[in-house]
Parts: sequence; C-alpha cells; structure tokens
Amino acid sequence: MDEVQYSDVLQRLKEGSQKRDPRSVRLAAVTSALVEVVEGDDVTAAKVYARTVTALEGILFSETTSLTESLATQVALLELLATTLPFVTPTAIVSASLTLTSRVLRGVITASQSVSIEGSTMETKDELGGANAALRWTCKAATEVLKRLDGRQKNVDEKVIQQLLLGTLITCMEDRRPKVRKAAQNGVIEVLVMEEPHRCHSAVRKAVSSYAHAEIKKTTESKQNDSLGDLLHLLGFLDRAIPYLAYQKLGSDIMELATALFQVEESTSSMDFVSVKVGQATPKVLVISSSLSVISSLLENTDPERKDVLDGFAPRVLASLIQAKPSLIFRRGYAEFEILQKGRTVFGQALLSACRRVLSSKMDLGAKLLPLSVQMILSIATPNDDESEKNSTVAETLLVELTQLFRESLTSFIQSGAPGLDKCLNDCLHSMQQVISPSFLPSTSISLNCLAVLVQQLWQSPQVPEIIEGLIQCRKESAGDSSSQQAIDDAFSSIVQGVGIEVFWDWIQWNPDSAKTAAGGIRLDRAFILPTMKVAANTADAGGQKLAFFQSRILGLARECDKLAASSKEVKFHQARVVDLWSLLPCFCRRAVDIVASLPALTSVLKKALEDRHYPQLVLFISAGLVSLVSSDGGGISTTQSEILSEAAVELLPVMFKIVALNDKPPTEDLKTQMKMTASEVSERSHQTQSLCEAIAALSRCAPTPFLHGLFKKLMQRLLEEAQSGISDSSKVCAFLCLCQSLVSSRVLDENSISFLYRALKPMIRNDEQDARIQKRAYKVLAEMCECHHSFFFDITRLQETIELLTGTMGTSQIAARHMRLKCMNIIIDGFDDTHSEHVDELMHVLAEILLCLKDPNAKTREAGYQLLLSIAMRKDMAGFLQTVTAALGAETPHMRSAAVMALSRLVFEFGWEDESLHILLPSLLRTVLVLVNENSREVIKSTIGFIRISVAAIPAEQLEPVLPELLGGLLHYHKAKSRFRSKIKIILKKLIKLFGYDALTPYVPETETRLLTHMRKLEERQARRKAEAKAEGRNMDQFDEMFDSDEEDSDDGRTWMSGATGFTKLTARNGGKLRSVARSSDSKMSKATMASRATSTSASKLESSTRLPDETDGDVVDMLDSKFAKRVKFNDQSANSDSDGAMEFDDDGRLIVRDEGAVVALESIDEGRAEQQQKFIGNKRQRLGKLDGVKTKESDVKSKKSGKRGRELGSQYKSKKAGGDVRKKDQKFEPYAFVPLDGKSYSKKNRRGAVEQMSSVVRQGGKRKR
Repeated sequence: MDEVQYSDVLQRLKEGSQKRDPRSVRLAAVTSALVEVVEGDDVTAAKVYARTVTALEGILFSETTSLTESLATQVALLELLATTLPFVTPTAIVSASLTLTSRVLRGVITASQSVSIEGSTMETKDELGGANAALRWTCKAATEVLKRLDGRQKNVDEKVIQQLLLGTLITCMEDRRPKVRKAAQNGVIEVLVMEEPHRCHSAVRKAVSSYAHAEIKKTTESKQNDSLGDLLHLLGFLDRAIPYLAYQKLGSDIMELATALFQVEESTSSMDFVSVKVGQATPKVLVISSSLSVISSLLENTDPERKDVLDGFAPRVLASLIQAKPSLIFRRGYAEFEILQKGRTVFGQALLSACRRVLSSKMDLGAKLLPLSVQMILSIATPNDDESEKNSTVAETLLVELTQLFRESLTSFIQSGAPGLDKCLNDCLHSMQQVISPSFLPSTSISLNCLAVLVQQLWQSPQVPEIIEGLIQCRKESAGDSSSQQAIDDAFSSIVQGVGIEVFWDWIQWNPDSAKTAAGGIRLDRAFILPTMKVAANTADAGGQKLAFFQSRILGLARECDKLAASSKEVKFHQARVVDLWSLLPCFCRRAVDIVASLPALTSVLKKALEDRHYPQLVLFISAGLVSLVSSDGGGISTTQSEILSEAAVELLPVMFKIVALNDKPPTEDLKTQMKMTASEVSERSHQTQSLCEAIAALSRCAPTPFLHGLFKKLMQRLLEEAQSGISDSSKVCAFLCLCQSLVSSRVLDENSISFLYRALKPMIRNDEQDARIQKRAYKVLAEMCECHHSFFFDITRLQETIELLTGTMGTSQIAARHMRLKCMNIIIDGFDDTHSEHVDELMHVLAEILLCLKDPNAKTREAGYQLLLSIAMRKDMAGFLQTVTAALGAETPHMRSAAVMALSRLVFEFGWEDESLHILLPSLLRTVLVLVNENSREVIKSTIGFIRISVAAIPAEQLEPVLPELLGGLLHYHKAKSRFRSKIKIILKKLIKLFGYDALTPYVPETETRLLTHMRKLEERQARRKAEAKAEGRNMDQFDEMFDSDEEDSDDGRTWMSGATGFTKLTARNGGKLRSVARSSDSKMSKATMASRATSTSASKLESSTRLPDETDGDVVDMLDSKFAKRVKFNDQSANSDSDGAMEFDDDGRLIVRDEGAVVALESIDEGRAEQQQKFIGNKRQRLGKLDGVKTKESDVKSKKSGKRGRELGSQYKSKKAGGDVRKKDQKFEPYAFVPLDGKSYSKKNRRGAVEQMSSVVRQGGKRKR
C-alpha cells in the first residue's frame, strides 16, 4: 500500500470516527501525540510503527504507572499498531524488528492476563477498554506482523516466529473468554490462508501443527474430562484450518481419537471419557461430532495439490467408520437428544465424503465398501418409532447427500467395470429397498427420491421389477396418507423421466390376476400409473420413442379395456383407462424415431379413433400428437418423412374437417335438449374444436398443394352456400369460418385463395342482421389474414378498401366483435411507415369508437382499444392528436367524457416522461381536465381523479405549482359523487405534500377542509417521533409495527380519515387520545339515499349476517352444548337503530351523520311492516306469529324500553340465572347479593346521575340532589 493511502487512514484516526465514543477519542489523542513525536514532516507508516512499539515497551516496563491504569492507552496503541502494520514498507523493517515487537506483544498478553487473574474488571467503567480489548487488539497486531513476514525469506529466525505465535495467538486460543479466543483463531487462519506472492511462513504452519498434534495426543493418552473443553475449541479451529496445516498427520491423529471414542462400555467407575456411563456421554459425543466434522472438512477439500494424499487417507477413514458402532454411541438416552442428532448427521456426512473419494480413486476397493456404506447410512438414518418426527431431519439430510453421491459418482463407477461391480450394485439396490418400509414414513419423499435415482442408474438389474411392485403395494397400503402417495407418484415420475416409458412399461404388471382369471385390463390399484407416466414423459427431455410400441403394446391394452367396458359392470372405470392409455400418444409423437415405418399403419387407427363417438376425448390427444409429430424435429424432417406425413394428412384432414363441422352443430334440433348442455360440455366442445384447428393448421403444412387447394374450394363453396341461403345455420357458418382460419394460419394458401376468402368475408362483416357469432368469427379470420398474410393487404388499392371496410362498418359492428375488430386495425397500423400518413388519418374516423371501447366491460376489448390508441399516437403529431382527443371532453354524455379522460391518462402515462411536446402541454391539459372535477357523474369523477394522479407524477414541480389553486380547490370540494373517492384524493395529497410541503398547500385548501391537512401533519409528526424514539431505544419499528398499525401508507387504501365507525385512527387509540368530532351534526331524518336503499332491500339481504349469539353479561358463560341453546339464539333487527349494527350514514356533502339514540325511525311500507310484525325466526326458519305471541312481543318491547332508561342493575353479573337468590328476611331493605364495584369515573360530576340510577335496585332513592 502506498503512503498516500496511509496518510488518509492516519488523518481519520486523528480526527476520530465517532466523537461520542471514548475509545475513538482516546485513539485520536494517542495518534496525534505520536505523530507530533515523529521527527520531520514526512510521517510514514514505518516511523509510526517504530514509535508505537517503543511507546508500548515504555508503558509495559514503566515503574510510575500501574498496568491497570495504562490499559486504555495500551488499547489505543495496539489499535494504532494493527492499523499501521499493513502499510509498513519494505517488509524487511518488520523482519528486522521482529524480536522487539514479539517481546512487546508477549508482554502485553502476560500483563493483560495477570490483570484478569488479579480479579480486576475486564472492561473499565469509562468505556476506554480493559483487558479483553487489550488481548483482542494484541491478537490483531500479532496477526498483521505475521502476515508481513515473507515465507520466502530465510533471514528470519524461526524460533522468534514461534515465540511470537505461541506467546500471543496460541496463548489466546486457550483463553476462556469467547471473544478473545475467537479473535486468536481468526488471526491464525488469516495467516494460514495467505497466498502468493506472500505465502504463510513455514514456521507458522509447523508451530500450529505441532501445537494441535500435542494437544490431541495429550487428550487421547490422558483419557480425562479435564481438558475436554479446550479440545472442543481446538477441533472447531481445525475444522477450518486443517487443510493449511500438516493435514496428513493431524488427520491420522483425529481419526485415532475418534476410533478410540467409539469404544463403548456400559459402566465404569472412573471419569475416563472414552468409557463412560450411559446417559453421561454428552461430552464424548460432542468430541466425536467435532472430530468427524474436521475429517469431513478435510476430505471435501478440492485442492489438486492435496488430492493424492487425501485419496490415500480416505480408504482408512471409510474402513474405520464402517467398523465403528455408531448405533451404540448414538442410541437414545446415551446423551442429549439434539447432540445425538448432530452426531449421527456428522457421522453420515464423513462416511459419504470418504466414500465419494474412494469411488473416484480406488474403484476396486469402492466395489467392496459401497454396499457397506449404504447399509451404514440407512441404519443411522432410520428414524426411531417413538421419535420419528424429530429424527426425520437426520434421515432427510443424509439421504439427500446419498442421492447426490448416486448422481455424481455412480455413473463413472459403473463405466469403470471394476471387479465385483455387479454384486456391489445388486447389494446396494437390495439395501435401498429398506426405504419402502414404514420406518422411513416421515421422510418418504426424500428417501423414495434417493431410491428412484438409484433405479435410474441400475435399470438393467433384475431386482427393479420387484422394487416397482413393492412401491405399488406401499401406495395401496397408504390409502389414507396423501403425502406418502404423492411421494410414490413422484418417485415413479422420476424413474419414467430417467428410463423412458418403454423400459418402465415392461416392469409393470397391469393386472397380476390375469393369469388366473384371463380378465386382462388394468387393476384399480395400478390405474394411478398412467397419469403419472403421462406427466413425466411430457416433462422429460429424452426422445427416441417408437410409435410401433404405442400401437402394439399400449393400444393392445386399450383394446382389452374397451372389451371389458362392453362386457363388465364397471363401464366408466374401463373407459377411463382407455382414455388414459390414449393420452400417452403425444409423448410418443415427440421426437419419434420410426415415423416412416410406423405412421402409415397408425394413420388408419387414428382415423377410426377420431370418428369413435364413445370416446370423444380422444380428439384432444390425437390432435396434440399430430401437432407434436409435425414439429418434432423443429423443421428438420427428412424427405421420406415429409412424404409419409403428406400421405397421413391426405387421409386425416377430411375427417378432421368433418368433425369440426359437426362439433359446432347442436346434436339435436330439440331446444330442451340444447338447454340441458352444461357449461363443462360446451367448454369441452370448444376445446376440442380449438385443438382440431391447431392440428389442421399443422397438417396442412405437410399436405400436397393440389389436395389442399381442392379442399379449400370445397370449404368455400359450402361456406357461401350456407351464408347465402335464406335460413342459414349460424353454427355451420362459424364452423366453416373456423376451418378457414386454420388454413390461413398454416400460411400455405396462395394469393388467389386469400383474395377469394377476403371477398367472402366482406358481406359477413358488413351485415348486422345475422348472428353475432358469425361477424365475430369473420373478424377473427380477417385478423388472422392480416397477421399471416400482411403483404396481401398492403397493395394500395386493397389497403384503401380494407380501411374503408373497417371504418365504414362502425355502425353495423356487433358488441361481441369489438375486440377482433380493434385487433385487425392494430395489426394493419403496425405495418404502416411514414408513407402511410393518409391512411392513419382515415383511421382517425373511428376515434370515437376507440374511446368508447376503453369503457367496454370486456378486458380484452379495453386493452385492444388502448393499444390501438397508442399505435395511432406514435404515428401522429402528439399536439394535434391530443387536441383531437381533448375535444371529446365536451361530449354530451358522461360516458364519452369519462372515456376521453381515460384516453388522456394513458397517453400521459406512456409518453409524458419522454415526449417533450407532451411535457410542455401537460399543465394546460391538466387545467382543461380540472373543469370536469365537479361533475355529478361518478364515472367522470373517477377517471378525472386518475388523470390528476398520473399528471401530478409526470409534471415537474415548477410547472405544477401554478396549477395548485385550481387543483386543490377542485379536489377538496366534496359532493355526493366525489365522496367515495376520498382515499384516492388522499394519495394525491400525499404526493403534493412531498413535493411542496404543508405550508405551501395550506393557502389553497378550502377553509372547511383545513383540518384534513392538520390531521395529516400531526400523524406524520407523531410517526416521526415514534421512529426516533424507537431508534434511540434500539428497536426496529420499520417492519412489523409500522406495517401492522400505520394508517399513513398508501397500501392501506388511504384510510386515514377514519378507522371504522368511530373516526379513531389507530395511532390515536394507542396513544390514549380522546374521541374527536369526525362529523357535523345534521338533521335527525335519514338521507334520501339511505331511505331508498332500506326500502328496496329484499328479505334475502335482511337474512344475511343476522344471526347472533345470546347476550353475555359479565361473568356469564354461554354453554354451546346446552340443549336449549338454539332457543336462545337471537337475530339482528335490520330496522332497529343500533350503534353497533346500524350502517354508517353520510349527508350530501359526504360527511358522517351521527344521530342521537332513538332519533332514526325505520321507514318501511305498511304491508312490509305488518308482515314483519306477524313473523318470527326460530332457528333459521321464519314462522308466523300467533295472537298471544304478538302480545308477548309487545310486552317484552315495553319492558326492554323501560329497562333501557335505567342502566344495568348493579351486581346483575353475579346474580344466579336459575335460583331465586338468597332468602330475604322480613322488612329487609337491601338484597344480600348486591355488589358495588369501586369506580372513580362513575362518581364524577358528569356521570353521577347514571351511578345513582344504577343503585336504585339496591338503595332507595330519596329526594333529588343538586349536581
């Protein structure tokens, strides 16, 4: 690093990074003092380094200052030293002064440890740092010193390096304080991982390796628990550092330690941690887990320089782990459960890491050890019966890694042809069958996936059919477990994707009972395989399927099922299997390899299947198969294949034409039968027609040209005959047009045929007296012609004719045809260039139609209208086009004015940020649209507010500021039509506040609405204070609380004016604020809109949400199981005026109406009122009232009104509902069960009268007292 960089670092140290941090201030002071001591103006890192070491030495050996008092200064000097060392150049300076630096740093370690031994505090009260900080910064400084030593230099004494390392970093690695120990370990690893050009010095590697070897040997030989904690810390360090040390020697030591730990004795009297009592082996299992984690980390190292050594070390590890007894060490109760789980997982990972290296380097040995390894993995991964859910995590982890081993290493291992390979693979497959057992049920998905991957690799093994049969039986037994069944289906799908349908088919016995009964077909428990095969084969990338296999094997089984459907009682089941078998046809048509040999014979079968009325579903599969067959090789079909496909097209196209013509025709002329067709049947017919048309378009590309032209002429002849007949069948005409669209999309028709079709379409487009479906279908064919034969329409004469056709039929266009009509215009205009400006001007004649389509209920029509509007705008002058659209704002109907505003909004949204001409016009355009803001039409107001929102975002602040008076005046002038859009107006206000602030907007806000801005400002300030307080307290309020409680985000739909019916915001309620007036007082009568809505409400709407549970008094528990509970269920009276049940009312200005109790009178008709009075609800049924019931109802109403004047009787919540209460004595004044709660609010001046009235049931009220 150069000196310029160090000068910047030094300047930052002198200034202090944090002014309020005592350590930063002390560091800045110490740095400034040292810089002043350095002679001359040239302050280099080398000089600062020398002065810092000298200062540290002086402090350590000072006789006037104690070590405890100088800890803060030591911390600052050590931080300065660690920061300066990376900049010291040349590195020979560090090497020359290494002895002094080592002595000083070791002295700091000794002094700091002596301070902690004496019992002093680790951190000083003045926050300047104590012994902990000194030890950590010493480790950092020692690390930087060792990093500056070049490993290629031989002039450095290795003993000095070892002294520095042992006296600082290694000493701190044994420290009991986690932060100190972690700092030392990280420092050693930083030194070890150094690469060229400054590699780690060999003395460092030797010293650390010797230290680790000595510690492991000492622990292994002592076999005591005393040093177990240090050993665990050492193993955690070696897990990261062992690849950079003497890994061969240390790996052997750790493996020897792990092998010794696997020795198990049930009882012992000593504290030997190799042999401990059951239940006291937690430390032992921890050491085993840490040791195996180090071994696994070492074996997974991919450095080429270490490959040979690790390949020789892996077989010893694998053999040792196979010979170990993990089931005894990791058995339940031997240690804590979580520790046992981790130990089992690490053991399996180490075993798989060793096995992976053995399979790649020593394959002959791998053939012997692989089955044992698989068996060992399955044994430790098998969940226990009593803790299967918890243990499943071990099985999932290990089986995932075993699956990865099979995928990565097994293919090359099989290709090696090692001795004993067949026996090895069969043993592995036999062992993996354990995963089908119920013991692996918690991890079924992962375990069966592992088995499926192995089956893919060993698909030629004779054991595979047995495994497949076992999976089928397992699925049958798990009938109620959907997750297990899904896991088995996924396993079958994976196998099919790996081996293909043909290989998988030979493993399945579709009806094992056929040998006994000669029934054939497919048994019920195997029917699930066909849909699984279909999905798997469609998603697989592998090709090479044979049509001959489908014709001989699959269709043979389909014929058997068809015979059973004709002879057995289970007709639907066998017919469904026929359909499932035929659904495999598209899978075989994808990349079929025997088209020339097998397609001619299959064509006749397909022809008969298309005409089979018993299985209309086959049309979908045959159509999809033909499309896949034609496009199987992406156009790379040979000449011979083309000829075969051409012959198939000649045979199949007439049949498919016939099916399409009949499919759109109703099956009978009986109207009642047509009405019985369900929506699913209609959708199925439509889907079949669509799939057939796609297949026709695909086959037409392969058909001979003369045959196709002849077919087209016959089609046009029948179309014209049907269209020109006096009573035309619209279904037939639509079917013929659909066939024409298919031929057009195939792009094989010549110009004469396209011209003939175009002339035939024009009368259908102009005529509005026929069925709307015909015109819609004609527009679809025209759109397809415009898209596939674009050059045909760009002849000058024909283009003019087409534009006149589209613009002149505006009055005769059906509603259903709008979308395709706009699509035709859009396709044509997309092909225009600068030379077609006149034609664009002609399309402007339908601008009114385009605008009205923006309000169409159909979403496709609206989007097509928007796209056509934008296409015209891009080819016209923006200013002139905007002027034309703006003229529609003066239309007579609100519908047209709303459409014009929506068009302007989309234009501003698309071009407002890029088009400079539009950017200049936006302020004046906004003023023009603001004229409509006070209309009474709701749709106009809605579109206008949307335009304002987009314009505020698009117009710069300096151009928007002059429009603020008109903008705010129009937005905040509320009336009935605008009140429902308050939330959207609120969003616009928030945007304006961000741009200009509250002070700039307040003068333009109407006086009646200034409280809104005041409220918004208070909420914003309150939220800012809460965020500041949360930040000061260290709490994060930006995630959950703000999202859950905030009313100030746009995502809450702008509901900040009121929350619910009370007008409270959540912030106000949480802060204990009082209820403020949210609406002005108004007349006691209902608004006309409210009365009308109530008068016209139906009885069905009154029944909605009318049921409620019995009223609960305080302390009363409702018994939901009580036999009389149903009689106590009450129903809301929709006509009653209740604070909780009544709907919110608004006046004509949109303000909330708050009425006094009893002020609202339900206005209903006399007949309806009498009917309601003469009916009652019992359960959910309405029954007529008798005479006595009516009298009782009136009496109860009178009592409830009287009791309503007086509050709830005091102590009523404690009164028994069954007994009559305690017995009263004669002349007893007070009831014995009365209870008076002490509530200070009840006796205030305001609430005193209510409290006295409540006590009237307990105390006789005398004369009235003054309040």
